Amino acid sequence: MKKWFLGIVTALALVFGVSATTTANASSWHKGTPSSLRGTYFYKYHDGVRGTDIYKITKSSVYYTPTGAPTSKTTGIKYEKVGKYYRIKGTTHAYGRKFGYDEVFYKKGHSMKALGYSQYKHGGFSKDHYIFYKQ
Repeated sequence: MKKWFLGIVTALALVFGVSATTTANASSWHKGTPSSLRGTYFYKYHDGVRGTDIYKITKSSVYYTPTGAPTSKTTGIKYEKVGKYYRIKGTTHAYGRKFGYDEVFYKKGHSMKALGYSQYKHGGFSKDHYIFYKQ
């Protein structure tokens, strides 16, 4: 009787174990930058100081030039779409060093907002956040 019961339990476990559907999540990370973000964007007023901050986004790099500072170049880019935002990760080369890069971008028409991912997680974009305009 015990053998018969164990046989049925084993058979049921095999049937349900084999027939259970498994879902495979495709990677949401893509190499390079999203084509919708590519271009050069300018911000013309920064913390009460006149100047120009520039984002230049190419297929494989992100360049950022803040007013009065050297340009930093981010390579090894990958991105994922998070709702209506794009999260871009890579390695920034600036000041003779390498830094981790993790930013969130929001594009609407010819304007774009950029924010560090940790800031995005803790509060998101504000209504009056810096807006960069495409030229």
